[in-house]
Amino acid sequence: MLDRQEYLQRLKESQAQTELVRYPLEKLEFNRRTNSLNILVVSVNNLRSDVMTPEYMPNAANFATQNLSFTNHYSSSNDTFGVFGLFYGLPSSYVSSIKMQGSRPILLDTLLDKDYSFGLFSGDNFDDDLYGETIFRGLNFTGIAFNDANSPDTQAINVWADWVEQRKKNPWFSFIELTTVDNFSTYDDKGNHSAVDKLQNGYHASAAKADEELGILFDKIEQLGISESTVVILTSNHGTEFNETKTNSWGSNSNYSRYQLQVPMVIHWPGKVPTTYDHRTSHLDLSVTLLQDLLGVSSNPSDFSSGQNLFDESPRKWILAGGTRELALITNKDTTVIDKFGNYKLYDGNYQRLQDKNPTLPVLMQGLTELQRFYAKSN
Repeated sequence: MLDRQEYLQRLKESQAQTELVRYPLEKLEFNRRTNSLNILVVSVNNLRSDVMTPEYMPNAANFATQNLSFTNHYSSSNDTFGVFGLFYGLPSSYVSSIKMQGSRPILLDTLLDKDYSFGLFSGDNFDDDLYGETIFRGLNFTGIAFNDANSPDTQAINVWADWVEQRKKNPWFSFIELTTVDNFSTYDDKGNHSAVDKLQNGYHASAAKADEELGILFDKIEQLGISESTVVILTSNHGTEFNETKTNSWGSNSNYSRYQLQVPMVIHWPGKVPTTYDHRTSHLDLSVTLLQDLLGVSSNPSDFSSGQNLFDESPRKWILAGGTRELALITNKDTTVIDKFGNYKLYDGNYQRLQDKNPTLPVLMQGLTELQRFYAKSN
């Protein structure tokens, strides 16, 4: 059923020329009710979900209890490309082709078509090229002249608040990248602790600092009086690991365990009752949700995404994560990692390698299909 040689030959032929992406596969249809709410997406980079507790992050934890909290949520990547999946709804394997084509996320293009204003703010002025060259290509960043009076993230929040205050009639979309937790290794731990404990203590200290900054942001939202007119999304690009898998994995971008993938997804949505959802969800689901439930798109999500609506609680066989060279399919029991040549590795729920077991053929086929589904077919 899986002709490996044929697959490799097609892959070789497609790579001989620039692979064009059909995104979306079909023209979007708009037959659902729209709601012109503002949208604020806040990414606290490098934040794993299990640190968002009253002990370390009371402001964020309180925000979660008062809104829509998805407690079993996974980033689409274990590195910075998680934000690519968040906006495009596609696996990271499509990054190079999307960048080559200059295609913006369908979500952002739809917002532009509906006359949304854009405000983009970052605690490091979007140092990662992924933002300027791909995700927000052609859009203006708000550059910040940082000083030593406050943390860069606090300054980004303050500049964002000034920008919102100037908005008049049109609805707006804004993105705030908070980078405090990215720099957790700079937080001094003066106790007589092991190297591992010092790293974890630094991480928790940086998370607590990020929570203070989120507290400032939440206060600004109330002061500006935009709570009832704005969808606020709190999440992260990826998590971080402190060798919980016992595979000498530290930080991110080394495996597809839950420690590197499981991140917060909390949404304040005016009119929706606070709810905790425990079904598995993905970064690939966010753009589908906003396009369908806010912007009126009635098309099948499979036409423009590898995800589904966040509020769709129907069982899913797997969720997707991955990098530019491989794909991870995560089920309730195990994780299958497939590279672009069709080679695979299988891991159990604790991300321990299963040497003598094979993934089911449908999982392999579906994974390989998703790696190629949005590429334009040659005649």
